[in-house]
Amino acid sequence: MTPYPRPEFCRLYPTESALSSVQTNWPGLSIDHVRHAPGFREAPPMPYHLITFTLDTMPSLAQKRGGLQFDGPMQRGDITITPAQHGDWRLWSGPCHVLCLWLEETYLQEVAAQGESPRRGEIEIVSRFRVRDPHIEYLAGALLAELDRPSDLQQLTIESLRTVLAVHLVRHYSNLDQSATQINGGLSPAQLRRAMDFIHGHLEGPMDLLSIAESTGLSSYHFARRFKRATGVSPHQYVIQQRIEQAKRLLVSDALPVGEIAYRVGFSSQSHLNHHFRRLVGVSPTQFQNKAQV
Repeated sequence: MTPYPRPEFCRLYPTESALSSVQTNWPGLSIDHVRHAPGFREAPPMPYHLITFTLDTMPSLAQKRGGLQFDGPMQRGDITITPAQHGDWRLWSGPCHVLCLWLEETYLQEVAAQGESPRRGEIEIVSRFRVRDPHIEYLAGALLAELDRPSDLQQLTIESLRTVLAVHLVRHYSNLDQSATQINGGLSPAQLRRAMDFIHGHLEGPMDLLSIAESTGLSSYHFARRFKRATGVSPHQYVIQQRIEQAKRLLVSDALPVGEIAYRVGFSSQSHLNHHFRRLVGVSPTQFQNKAQV
């Protein structure tokens, strides 16, 4: 088997910021269990796919890579995926407690080439900012257990888990699954998931159809038609709906002026928020907020 060098953890996680860490050198796969004080990291492109599993809630995590960005809270169980050869910039405002899984790109391509339709060199893992995946959660827990309680069959266990992780990434987080069955003649489940993840990760800022479409690998024209078939609404209307839902949460939980909330959920003005809020909810944001506070 191809020898796989371990990631240069010292470059990615300065030792002074790590409260505790455990690193491994399993072939093709490494795992790093770390705690960090608030700070930032700018990692260079690496020949590894990085799966970051959040172990404790983070108030805010800002991420930038591949021309995309995300800024929002992270809950226990949230997962981010950074493809190999992608630079990765992150800034977190509170304590960071995560489990990092590093899967060698060469190994992933070897696994992909063993499929019924080998596409060596064509498989590309797609960047994901915040997803929930029970399968990856199980694998992360199993690998962490091997760190804590190594067994006599650890090599066989790690090899099995490594292969399952690689296959799962190829099936569900790569360009290969775009050929999956489409929903009612619309988007594939993976494409719809990517589009919604992109939208939810960019609610606070400007968003255009081309950027959303690019997250699914489709042209703007084909994406808009397929999105409406899959969801029943246009991408534009879906974005507005999600911004209104976020505004409702802020109106209930934060003592912020309505104008500030309008800005935070991506509307250009308070009047813009008022118009769509009344149209979709039936009352003004102020009336909604006052009723929620009673």
